[in-house]
Amino acid sequence: MNNFLPTKKLLSWLNIILLFFLAACAGPQKQPQRNIIDNSKPNIPSLYYYISASLQYYAGEFLVADDYYKLALDQDYGSYQIRKQILINSAFAFFNNQQDAQTTVSLYDKARKEIDFDSDLLNVAYSIYSYTNNEEGLAWVIAESVLYYPSTINYLRKFYLEYSKNKKADIQYLELAYKYADHNPEDLILTAKMYSLVNSKRSAAILKEAYILEPKPETDNLLNEIILKYLGKEEAQNKFLAYQYPIDKEQMLSFLLMANQNRQFEIVNSLNNQIFNTGDLALLSELALSAYLADETDILQELSRFLLQINPEPNINSQVAIILFAEALFSDNLQEPIIYTDYFCSASDLQDAIIFAMLKYSMKTKSKEINSEFSADLVLSVQKRLPESVFADYLKIAARANTVEDQDFLQARANLCNYFLQKNLGELDDWTFLLQYYHQQNRQEEKITLLRKAINIYPDNPLFLNDLGYTLLDFSEHLNEAGLLIQRAVALDPANAYYQDSLAWYYYLTSDFNSALEHINLPMQLKDMPAEISYHIGMILIANQKNEEAIKYLQTATEDKTNPLYQEKARQALEELQK
Repeated sequence: MNNFLPTKKLLSWLNIILLFFLAACAGPQKQPQRNIIDNSKPNIPSLYYYISASLQYYAGEFLVADDYYKLALDQDYGSYQIRKQILINSAFAFFNNQQDAQTTVSLYDKARKEIDFDSDLLNVAYSIYSYTNNEEGLAWVIAESVLYYPSTINYLRKFYLEYSKNKKADIQYLELAYKYADHNPEDLILTAKMYSLVNSKRSAAILKEAYILEPKPETDNLLNEIILKYLGKEEAQNKFLAYQYPIDKEQMLSFLLMANQNRQFEIVNSLNNQIFNTGDLALLSELALSAYLADETDILQELSRFLLQINPEPNINSQVAIILFAEALFSDNLQEPIIYTDYFCSASDLQDAIIFAMLKYSMKTKSKEINSEFSADLVLSVQKRLPESVFADYLKIAARANTVEDQDFLQARANLCNYFLQKNLGELDDWTFLLQYYHQQNRQEEKITLLRKAINIYPDNPLFLNDLGYTLLDFSEHLNEAGLLIQRAVALDPANAYYQDSLAWYYYLTSDFNSALEHINLPMQLKDMPAEISYHIGMILIANQKNEEAIKYLQTATEDKTNPLYQEKARQALEELQK
């Protein structure tokens, strides 16, 4: 048997636990309503077992802790605190899948007959009975809680228990919950949420009170949700008009977003004058969406006039332009759609325009699926309204493509991405798509040129750094540069197995086989390992005289039919080993 000498840190923890235990066992516990009698008579063995149990409890070993708590109770049978802790520990065991539901519920049912539950135990029991859908247990917990520990949360639980059964409940429970909230914003919000089930006006009034006490955006958003869903156009208009721009810009934007998400387009469109007065493009983009989906031509025309009077700043005003383009493509009510493309900044902008058009089509036809009719209309509209351009080519090919892997579609998208990048525009997706396209087409020179531009714009992007570094490994004159690039990628994302593989392969190519071996640990843990990485690992193991292990990885590479190049390289390496 090993001698156990506790460290100073552990002794400190034991002292803290001991103080808590003695405080809990010192005598009858005072509660606001229920007086808990604790006839504890602690002794050295009970303290030892309680401390041992607590250590296991905090270590997450709840079943072991249970054994020690029961030994502590054997020594101090009158301790309420130990009995309480046994129940709490049992709940943790259940929620951590160390104990089944039947055992846990039975323990609580039995304890109800033996001891009074304080507020802590009632809350834990509520969780147990709620999770196990035990209606009788829930009813008992809530009745006890309301009787002995009246509070906002307990009256809300009482209300919801009845409401969940028959969609009816006594409003007095909600008013009692409001009473016990006593100007506490969090409790008022909880009460308002429950009130929204039966009385939206009362819910809104309580939320306004909570917001005055603590003006948080989250509270305002809840209030907007209630107003937009239940209280009508006039109430919603008044709520929006109470905002002051630019101080309340974020809340104004949140209001408009929520209104559009709930298809309250009439409300958003009725606020067009106030939104135009701000001149804020983020707010105007929400107005544009609402007007577009509700066919409010006058508002769209006013938006077009507004947009075309300002200089194109694609990174700022593309959202409004996207929606105007979608409208102009199918309608003569606006100018030629090509003029709005000056405000685009990315291939995704044109894709978004298609998505908006599809959304409007599905709303009109009440169809969840986009059929061939929409695709045909799109092609005809492009031919009629859009001159020959990279935009027209993309839209016509996208409309006819059967899959996103269609080669014509990939080429059209690559051209579109390149168009924006040549104008010093584009987003990250444009770079990554075009680089992937060049890789698949084996256009190495164009890929390297593009990667050099990409790392100038995104110097801390590990994907681009690794991609360029790994690509340059094929050129002996660029090995040093390749190693530096890959090392930067690994420093930014050391947990990435693919970057570690690149670095390992760099060290292999520079004959630093020990360093190469150090960096294959992560790649070796990959599931569904690509043949390329299997081959790298195999060759690095051979270089470190680990031939038997290498054979396993090379054999895996030969079985990967998706990469015939490395499949063949691995086969040749295996043949060399057998000579």
